[in-house]
Amino acid sequence: MPAFGAHKGATTESSSVFHLWQGFSIGAVIIGGFVTVLFVYAILRFRRKGDNIPRQAQYHLPAEVIYTVVPILVVFGLSRPRSSSRTRKWPIPRPTSRST
Repeated sequence: MPAFGAHKGATTESSSVFHLWQGFSIGAVIIGGFVTVLFVYAILRFRRKGDNIPRQAQYHLPAEVIYTVVPILVVFGLSRPRSSSRTRKWPIPRPTSRST
């Protein structure tokens, strides 16, 4: 998998953060590609074909629900791996010598 500019790191914690970074980057590429396809579709499909003003629509409830729910699901999807990585119990190193 590509590193997307991040370094792998030497510890297990940095490896976990590296994999999290890879997942976020791949998700961003997928979402960005999807949005680009939607832009191109809208530009090509709804070009102006004359001087007629299109009929205006109001309160398109399914579209409004989708525009609200999808970003919330994306944020939850991105925060879930982060929270599981933060709540993992890491061993606490014990000091080997006592200083006085």
